[in-house]
Amino acid sequence: MAFAPATDAAFGSKYKTDGNVVRGPCAVGNDASRGRYAVDLEVESASHPDPMREILETFSREKVRVTRAASHVSDLNARIAFTLEVNGLDQLNRLLGLIKAMPGVFAARRR
Repeated sequence: MAFAPATDAAFGSKYKTDGNVVRGPCAVGNDASRGRYAVDLEVESASHPDPMREILETFSREKVRVTRAASHVSDLNARIAFTLEVNGLDQLNRLLGLIKAMPGVFAARRR
């Protein structure tokens, strides 16, 4: 049985879809067919290339898909927003811990 792409109508008006990833008022949006959850993160760091490179390497090592990234740099600080697809809260908490422990990172949190 093949899964059809998710639609807003299939999940009600409280939910929005992003391809096959469902976003809603729950802890994180989900795509039950793949067991993946969409989550938005925000990272505040020093505005040099090392934190961004290390964060992206961490996502790669953890096999996390980045579906969106945006950054804003002002003076010596950078604010980076990511939309990720994670396997669940355990992986999300592990990622946040790894990112917070990186040199040059001031804060990492869900948006």
